[in-house]
Amino acid sequence: MLHGMSRFRIFPAMLWLGTAMASAAWVFAAWNLRSPYFLLVRETVFWLWLAGGALAAAWLVCQRKTLFARLRPLHLTIFAALAGGILAGHGRWLHEQHRRRVVATPLERMPPLGRHLVIGWLGLEETRTLAAKGAIAGVFLTSRDFAPDAGLAEIRRTVDALQAARREAGLPRLWIVTDPVPPRSCAICYGTSGV
Repeated sequence: MLHGMSRFRIFPAMLWLGTAMASAAWVFAAWNLRSPYFLLVRETVFWLWLAGGALAAAWLVCQRKTLFARLRPLHLTIFAALAGGILAGHGRWLHEQHRRRVVATPLERMPPLGRHLVIGWLGLEETRTLAAKGAIAGVFLTSRDFAPDAGLAEIRRTVDALQAARREAGLPRLWIVTDPVPPRSCAICYGTSGV
C-alpha cells in the first residue's frame, strides 16, 4: 500500500518537473531565436511562438478569476507560452531595428569589419545597399534564395546587379559563396561565367 502511495505522489512531482523543464526550454529558445541552430526553422518557429503567446494571453484573460485558485502544470505552460511569444516578438523587433540602423549608416562610418564579412541573402535591395556601402565583403547564396523555376539568367542578373553596385562605389568585387546547388547554376558556383 505504501509503495502505491509513493508512486502516486511521485507522479505530480514528475509532471511539475517535466513541465518546468519544457517551459524553461521554450522560453530559452524564444530568447535565443536568432541562434544559428534555428536558422532553417526560424520563421516557422517565430510564428509558432507568436501564436502560442496569443493563445496563452487569450486563455489567461478568460481564466483571470480562477487562475490563482489552484496552480497546475498547465498554468506554467501557459505562462511559458506567453513569455515565449513576448520574447520572440521583442527579439524580432530588435533585430529589425538593428538591420535598419546598419542599412542607414553612411559609408564613411561603416566599420572596417565589413571588408571581411560575408552575409546570408537579405533580399536584393538590402544586400545591394550593404554591398555599395562596403559593409560586406561577400554574399552567401543558397538555392532557397531563388524561386525553384529561376533560371541561370535570373541568378546571373542578381549577381551582376550586386557587382555593379560595388563597381559604382569604387569597391572590390563581392565574394559570391554558394551551397551545393543544382547543375543549373554550376557556372556561377565555379566562376566559369565570369562572376
